Amino acid sequence: MTPKQQPRSSAPSDTTPSHGFFLDLTLESQNLRRYSFTLIELLVVVAIIALLISIALPSLSHAREQARVAKCLANLRAVAQAGTAYIHDFENLPWALPWLYAVDDKTFTNDVISEYVWGGGMPAATDELFVQAGSPGLPPSRTDVYHIPPRHRPMNPYFEASVSWNAEPTDPPAQQREDEPEVPDYFQCPSDKNPYVPVVGEFNAPPDDAYMSPCWWFWGTSYPINWYWPYYYMEAPPGGKEPYTEFDVVIGAHDDIKGLGKHMLKKKTGRFASQFIMFYENQLNFALEAARPPGHAAGPWASESKNLPGWHRKMDHHVAAFLDGSGRYQIFDTRYVFGSNWTTWPAQPWYGRWKEYNDIVP
Repeated sequence: MTPKQQPRSSAPSDTTPSHGFFLDLTLESQNLRRYSFTLIELLVVVAIIALLISIALPSLSHAREQARVAKCLANLRAVAQAGTAYIHDFENLPWALPWLYAVDDKTFTNDVISEYVWGGGMPAATDELFVQAGSPGLPPSRTDVYHIPPRHRPMNPYFEASVSWNAEPTDPPAQQREDEPEVPDYFQCPSDKNPYVPVVGEFNAPPDDAYMSPCWWFWGTSYPINWYWPYYYMEAPPGGKEPYTEFDVVIGAHDDIKGLGKHMLKKKTGRFASQFIMFYENQLNFALEAARPPGHAAGPWASESKNLPGWHRKMDHHVAAFLDGSGRYQIFDTRYVFGSNWTTWPAQPWYGRWKEYNDIVP
């Protein structure tokens, strides 16, 4: 009989030469070596990735900052619209409260009035932190925003009928709190960088962003009201009175000048309303501290004019809200009191001492 033929098997035979196994490993090793990276190739790949990241990050950072600009603009528009409602009801600007500010049977006395007391929340900072911040001026405990609770500030009821973020002052003011008081986010610029406030009539060094505590934490809001327009009335007050020489007398809202806001607003509509700055980011407030009429070199100013990057990182670009309730993010030449589509002073023509500057443009 013919013996059965054995089937072929794919498994290696016991008779496979032993050197075949090492041959397979050698070929596999050669294949691995063929597809591996050298150190130089690896470094090139890392460098390309780093380059791509360096190109992408500024774009991402710019997009993120643009989103913050949009939020800041939305905040300021809400503030400006509340301001227009206040003006409609009182025919005046909520730009300063008198030193003896009375609400019902309560009278508030303050050593210093500020451009922040129109609204906002109760600040949380202490005098010690204020000094550490290197901010010029008096400690905050002597200012109105540390004495007058939010429910008694003129514009806050236009945000909520019942001020839910109300907080009482500490006793004594500006002392450490166990719990920080609430400040609603529409009072907070998302890029708010510093609490510096210019002192009128003194030299004010540019802010140092190395101290990153936000303005709203020190003053209850990121957005001061424009009160530079009383500079005009210091030199040419209404009614033929003698020029005021003290800025704090004007903004102190004494009996004989309480109507300055109403006087400035009289017949100021249309184009002026879209140009007159009512509120702004605090960095613009600081930059405009030494602004003056074009061609004018003297006056109540002591500081040199300033051109500063805004809170949103671009030189001379700031966010501001206007008398008509609109808001813009644009370039402001802060050497002057007005530009092509904005002003911090009453509309021209000016009178009195400022009349000669009507035809001079920046």
